[in-house]
Amino acid sequence: MILHITNDYNLTKVHKQLYTNLDLLGFEQKVYIPLRDNNKIGKNHFEFNCNNSSFVYSEKINILHKIIFPWKILNLYKCLIKQIDVKQIELVHATTLFSDGAVAYKLFKNFNIPYIVAVRNTDINFYFKRRKELTALGIDILKNANKIIFISESNKKSFLDLNPIKCIYSEIVSKIIVLNNGIDDFWIKNIQPYKNNQSEYTFLFIGRFDKNKNIENLIKGLKSFKEKHNLAIRLNVVGGQGVNHFKVLKVIEANKWIKYYGEVYDKTELHKIFMNSNYFTMISHMETFGLVFIEALSQGKSILFTKNQGVDGMFDFEVGESVDSKSIENISNQLEKLVSKKYESIREIDFNNFTWSEIALKYKQIYKEIIK
Repeated sequence: MILHITNDYNLTKVHKQLYTNLDLLGFEQKVYIPLRDNNKIGKNHFEFNCNNSSFVYSEKINILHKIIFPWKILNLYKCLIKQIDVKQIELVHATTLFSDGAVAYKLFKNFNIPYIVAVRNTDINFYFKRRKELTALGIDILKNANKIIFISESNKKSFLDLNPIKCIYSEIVSKIIVLNNGIDDFWIKNIQPYKNNQSEYTFLFIGRFDKNKNIENLIKGLKSFKEKHNLAIRLNVVGGQGVNHFKVLKVIEANKWIKYYGEVYDKTELHKIFMNSNYFTMISHMETFGLVFIEALSQGKSILFTKNQGVDGMFDFEVGESVDSKSIENISNQLEKLVSKKYESIREIDFNNFTWSEIALKYKQIYKEIIK
């Protein structure tokens, strides 16, 4: 049986997609979810085919747990062993290095259960850089993991550039794997070929209205590009919520060339919006993967993304342009490149590599190598 420790299970459908496909491959799974919000219980649940599989929640994490990290991990660990028979667990899959990996490491020390751990942006840019008192713990987790998984090449590069990691590189390099996330089968079934539309300037943003997703700088960069070249452009915006929601709405209302669709979850409607756009533009300051970029590429759209984040370095050929997410001038200049160049190589992407069924098979191979 596989134990998944997944602190953000209720916040994203990514884990549901993977676990559903692992279930279809016959893996019994316990999904342990550290509880943040009682209202989120049940979100993204699905019916398992394997009889012994189930979802298990911890007690609710409180504000002190967030401040006192060892206390949080001890509490999560105690809740876990109360509810799950650890003798049944053959392998633990932790979806983050610190928050989930620390619990997996504790299980390994006490019960000798092997584990694999994924490293995400929060691990790199928050825990290693801002919670330096936890660096030694992070190193121990890495050294004792059977595999260390990165969701993107850019994340792997950022991780290997950290000074504490340089010191242990030789000890962990053989464990490192890059395994991308997948996209919903809807997009695979509705792939559209790349078309070069240099005469039309319709851009698309999909995301939350928060500081990280950086839509305000995107709008400033587009405005600079628009005024510099005296062009008629349009920005289609899908999304909302986030701490900057109302602030961004005011910016949208002040710029008539921006069309706001609100939050759109229906894939058929999203598909129509993609078809009414020529370029996909999202310049998050930090991005672990950014599956919406792959969705955009599957719809034949070239992309504007942030340098050293998400999809940067994922392909051996050009699929768009990277930017400095903090520089309006650079964003404007890169937009000029985006609309003037051709990205015929987008047609070479094999999107079957981004199906969850294919990705689940790769995880199956990893699991089997460890469990034997």
